[in-house]
Amino acid sequence: MHVSAVNVAFSSGAAASLTINRSLPATPVIEMIPSVDNIKLSLSSSANRRGTVVWVSTSDPIVMTDVNQKYKGESLSITLDGLLPLTRYYLAVAAYDAFGVGYAVYYSVTTLKDSIGDTINNLSTLDLTQEVSNLDESALLVSLRTGKNQRDILSIKQALSGAGII
Repeated sequence: MHVSAVNVAFSSGAAASLTINRSLPATPVIEMIPSVDNIKLSLSSSANRRGTVVWVSTSDPIVMTDVNQKYKGESLSITLDGLLPLTRYYLAVAAYDAFGVGYAVYYSVTTLKDSIGDTINNLSTLDLTQEVSNLDESALLVSLRTGKNQRDILSIKQALSGAGII
């Protein structure tokens, strides 16, 4: 960049060169928590980071395009929704600031299997009517078949009700 000054007599002096060096924003440290249909990202903060960009793809290497850009913003907590169970996803994560986007860091993560949904889909109405008489007993049956603990029975009851089985 060249800078010149004009004095009160409207005469200008010689131009001077000005160089601005700015390091790229540091990519945040990420903690990823996959579930059946989403991945939660918790990001660290850095002094020169304005925000984060996340690209997601099921193919490797990931190509960073507008099509697979799933997030761009300033939040330190991001949820990538609408994903498929038991699927490997490739993520590219980069920080940005007022000057542009920094280098991307690449990750791969697999969403979890929907064992409750699979078990419910494999149960027939006959299984349920012969073995149980209400929603609580149906949820307990599913939890036993999936190896889920007592705390998951509420979500199992919701899944059974949503599936129209009980």
